[in-house]
Amino acid sequence: MQFNTPILTPLLRGASVIALSLLVATSPLSAKPEKSAAASKSVKKDAKTLHFTNARDVKASLKALEAGKGQHVQDLVLSDHIGDAEAIAFANLISSGKLPALGSLQVHVTDIGDAGAKALAAALSSGKVPHLRYVAIFTHNKISKVGGEAIFHLISSPQVPSLKHFTLFGCKMGETAAATFETMPIQPQLASLQLDGSLGTVGVSALVSAIASNKLPKLRYLAMGDNQIGDTEAKAIADVILAGKTPMLQDLNLRDSQIGDSGILALSKAFSSGKVPHLKNLILDVRKAGDKSVATLVAAVTSGKIPELSSLVLGDRKFDKAEKKALEEAKFVYEVYPKGGVWRRAKASIGK
Repeated sequence: MQFNTPILTPLLRGASVIALSLLVATSPLSAKPEKSAAASKSVKKDAKTLHFTNARDVKASLKALEAGKGQHVQDLVLSDHIGDAEAIAFANLISSGKLPALGSLQVHVTDIGDAGAKALAAALSSGKVPHLRYVAIFTHNKISKVGGEAIFHLISSPQVPSLKHFTLFGCKMGETAAATFETMPIQPQLASLQLDGSLGTVGVSALVSAIASNKLPKLRYLAMGDNQIGDTEAKAIADVILAGKTPMLQDLNLRDSQIGDSGILALSKAFSSGKVPHLKNLILDVRKAGDKSVATLVAAVTSGKIPELSSLVLGDRKFDKAEKKALEEAKFVYEVYPKGGVWRRAKASIGK
């Protein structure tokens, strides 16, 4: 058990290193939480953050938590060798009101399957964690559509009135997601949705329609990578931007997509419209687009209509001299990473 783990450390395998590193850096909960007492096998009464990686430590801590030592716990992280039995044990603690201050639950590449996921979802919907603001599930294929659906329904549950940030990676449940967005009331206070690999095109289309219908008026962070997004979905995203439905948007992540020329041109028009003035971080996949379309995109993001843009990732695209010149004149500097690169702009240059 650890007490000082950083919040939000995506461990999704096979994803773009650059996209994920940018996602971590810009997530609303990427800062380290307040450190609690020094690491110990027993739970300290004033502990605020708990991180469990194995069943042995969970078993050693359950009695203390059942006895009321979890009253101040705000952040719970489950990773590595935590399985269904441990997830169900924590679900029982939550349902019995033993973690009343819980504000954040993260599950990172564990052995938790559908049984554990369903138990956690039921517990979080029990009304016993009214301060819950952040849920992040990184499945790595351990949780199937069944467990993912149970977790996903939290975004429409009135029992989690404080939920603002929701992450679900790798649960392919497009039709369920679409039905939720189309027919269920969505938590209007949601500011962050990170649904990489969980929606498919049908889910993406339904989510974009929900945004167009003003179901997500406070949305600031939107990640929909690895969902087979193509030109149709890109155009729909561009349309909601042009319609002024995303005025607070700060992060847009469409990594590992299939967007071609028409989609890139539609997004370029949206980015040059001035309708996303607070956009800070943009991740797009332009591998399917031609040179002219990408040149139009570069012109859009350097036009001054996105004055706060500070990070730009366009996959492994090699820019020509004119594109590089436009980015450099806009005060962007290219930083090289092992599997790609990112154009970054210094804070002093933002807005100028």
